[in-house]
Amino acid sequence: IRVILMSATIDTTMFCEYFFNCPIIEVYGRTYPVEEYFLEDCIQMTQFVPPLKDKKRKDKDEEGGEDDDANCNLICSDEYGPETKRCMAQLNEKETPFELIEALLKYIETLN
Repeated sequence: IRVILMSATIDTTMFCEYFFNCPIIEVYGRTYPVEEYFLEDCIQMTQFVPPLKDKKRKDKDEEGGEDDDANCNLICSDEYGPETKRCMAQLNEKETPFELIEALLKYIETLN
């Protein structure tokens, strides 16, 4: 079995010892800074507007088809604008809309 690890944060000695001192090849290359973005950041950067819920889905939500957990998307820092807060409130925290992923990919493409 060959396992390839591609992580800058793994403890290779622990991994090596777990597999009975298996050989390790380290390939050095460039490192890139890692930036952390939250859902709110992505919505604000892309100016994303969630699609309207379809009728069937809305009825299911109202009937209690979803868990009755509090929507944590309603908790949004004051550093985000009202449009971002409104968008966050409309999103189901347990689902990521494909339209948001598409908007994010298009945004990333414009950075080059």
